[in-house]
Amino acid sequence: VRTFGVMVALGLVFAWWLSYQRARKFGVDPAGLGTLGSWMVILGIIGARGVYVAQYWDDYQSHWLSIFSIREGGMTSFGGFLFGLIGLAIWARLSRTPLWALLDLIAAPALMAIAFGRIGCFFNGCCYGGPTDLPWRVYFPEADFYAHPAQLYAALMLFVAGGLLLFYEKRITASPQAKWKPGTFISLAFLFYGVIRFIYEFFRIGASSQPLRDLPLTEAHLVAGFMFLLGVVGLLVFRRQAPVEFHGSERAQEAPSVSRAPR
Repeated sequence: VRTFGVMVALGLVFAWWLSYQRARKFGVDPAGLGTLGSWMVILGIIGARGVYVAQYWDDYQSHWLSIFSIREGGMTSFGGFLFGLIGLAIWARLSRTPLWALLDLIAAPALMAIAFGRIGCFFNGCCYGGPTDLPWRVYFPEADFYAHPAQLYAALMLFVAGGLLLFYEKRITASPQAKWKPGTFISLAFLFYGVIRFIYEFFRIGASSQPLRDLPLTEAHLVAGFMFLLGVVGLLVFRRQAPVEFHGSERAQEAPSVSRAPR
């Protein structure tokens, strides 16, 4: 049993639990989240592994069976994120669940699940940072030098971003109106993730994306920039939408119940 796989599994379980606790608030039936999770996990793993293999095809074209060996890592968060969202969209269509409410529900849990995965990368010794003499430097055998624990930098930023989304959600549900505009939280998640991955990519050198010619950037920088812009565009578009009331908001739960006396 590899620590990488354990951390990914813990992240998925935690994301499911956090979504389950808040599902009714977004008008989503929590009973179906187990099936949704299966869709997202299966397609997410396929996407994460598929994109990684395509990125390093020269290393796999003569070793076909190694494509299916994921116990030691070898997955990309971009691929998992994209294919997981595809699985979510398919499930939402089949179950007739409002897509944007579902996306907003899983926005914060998704960021935190990726954070667990980054901790798995740290224990796996991949995706490490560049050389450093800082007190918290870590020796990675694959690198054979003391490096930035870039994976933990990313994990910390992702946990903070997910916490900010949950805090913002709590602030809204505590307000007298308790309404939100569907699409807001997933747009913020894209924006946060784009910024985090852009910063992370400056530290990361282990199993990293290919650098762009004559630029101090990698391919992942471009994808991160695209995700950031997508989040900004989403916020601008969804701000025009009519707000929707949260189900079972804190204000509604705190309000005293009124019973009618029989005539």
